Amino acid sequence: MRRSVRGPRRPSWDDTYETLATILQQYGTRSVVLPLVVQRQVIERFFGSTSALMEAQMERTELGGVPCAWFRSPGADADQVLLYLHGGGYSIGSINSHRGLVARLCRAAGTTGVAIEYRLAPEHPFPAQLEDALASYRALLDQGFAARQIVVGGESAGGGLTLSLLVKLRQEGKAQPEWYLPAR
Repeated sequence: MRRSVRGPRRPSWDDTYETLATILQQYGTRSVVLPLVVQRQVIERFFGSTSALMEAQMERTELGGVPCAWFRSPGADADQVLLYLHGGGYSIGSINSHRGLVARLCRAAGTTGVAIEYRLAPEHPFPAQLEDALASYRALLDQGFAARQIVVGGESAGGGLTLSLLVKLRQEGKAQPEWYLPAR
């Protein structure tokens, strides 16, 4: 392993994280030859349970007509919510593949979270994903959350979708999230 010869790629990376990063990098360079259905199956199976997920209560439901899962950890602040948009190039990834990550983020932030199952490409071309994110955000407002109580976030494609959502809200003159994750 590279770490034992030259040290960590990043000072904050432990052996497990570096191994995961290496596997994902290798998978990314080879996955394009796999059919999309196989890629989706691989990512679903790759990520297992975490201690944060085992501690959290996960409830599947809908948010603005979009399938979602709520994550509630013991002691979480129910008055603040993380709207999480998963990565996966808009074509792979799901609540199942990202549930451990969402549970860890919610535990670290001391907040509840909701991950949406936005529609995937190529079956649903862009802007279907943005429409799902927008419908979910509006549903949170309809449920009584103020914009300042919501944070929207995601990684990779989910990060791009987060930015697209914020731009769309600004263009429409709608309330934008103002809340931030406090340091704990």
